[in-house]
Amino acid sequence: MNMIEGYNWMVYIQCLTFNHYDYICKAIDGFTIQETNFPYVAVVIDDSSTDGEQGLIQQYLSEHFKEPFRIKETEYANIICANHKTNPNCSIVAFLLKYNHYSIKKDKLHYLDEWRNNSKYIAFCEGDDYWTSPNKLQMQVDFLEENPNYSATAHQSKLIGDRAGLFCENVPDPVSMNDVVSNSRLFHTASLVFRSKGFLELPPLNKPYVSGDKLAVFKLSYLGPIKFFKEVMCVYRKHESGMSNTIKYQDLITDINIVDYMKEIDSDFPANRCLSFLYGTICLTAKDASRTQVFKCLLLSFVLSFSFFPNNIIQYGRKLINYIKASYIK
Repeated sequence: MNMIEGYNWMVYIQCLTFNHYDYICKAIDGFTIQETNFPYVAVVIDDSSTDGEQGLIQQYLSEHFKEPFRIKETEYANIICANHKTNPNCSIVAFLLKYNHYSIKKDKLHYLDEWRNNSKYIAFCEGDDYWTSPNKLQMQVDFLEENPNYSATAHQSKLIGDRAGLFCENVPDPVSMNDVVSNSRLFHTASLVFRSKGFLELPPLNKPYVSGDKLAVFKLSYLGPIKFFKEVMCVYRKHESGMSNTIKYQDLITDINIVDYMKEIDSDFPANRCLSFLYGTICLTAKDASRTQVFKCLLLSFVLSFSFFPNNIIQYGRKLINYIKASYIK
């Protein structure tokens, strides 16, 4: 294997999946079509799916990848490593977990250190999303190689399913800390490619939280600006069984711990502005929230928003207009 400045792979792709039988093949297709001048590894972690997804992943590997060069069974997973049949730069690692880690709040990411710590860049794509452009990785890596002051790159995404269209319009370029604390949903997680060095060196958040994507974006914006490409290079599926439609209030409220963490690593972190955004997100996202909980979150969001007055009035006006359009105008 060619070494890249001390790394085994240029890009490590992290694909978390659970009960995505109908979608996972499309996600892996997006990894295998990448046209690059460097090696990359896609690590697929199935959290003990109950819909037959693990069997489907094994079938996909047998059809599209060479004979596995490594098969290992541990007390927690069956692990398969293989190289693609026709794409010499593409390798895959399938972690087929024997029991569901999410339900017992057990960390599974430390299993992946062998690949994550030996890659120069990191990319994300969950099992129900997929990449559409074969030039995605090459374009984003090329930019980061040429612009060392940037921490990450992201790009436009297409939504399909319950809601269609672009993921977010009028995204600034570059994206800064002030941009993401007001709206960390400027771009989809599957669009990110970022430097592993620096990101992995930051201390872990040891308190409960649910929105790993928000934490990642906050950390990246702390490390440097984020380049945004207008090209659509991935698809985000918005469907009823997706996490954003099933997440509960008691889980979402733990995201407040992210703010305390960011204040510890960055004394200039705009905490009140971020809290305003998080409380607003919680009350609009948690389907099981009571009226009292919704009112409390809305009130806290509004009061904390005066930390960036008068822009908060403009922001809340836009949110109200968008809410009316989404709810009443068909």
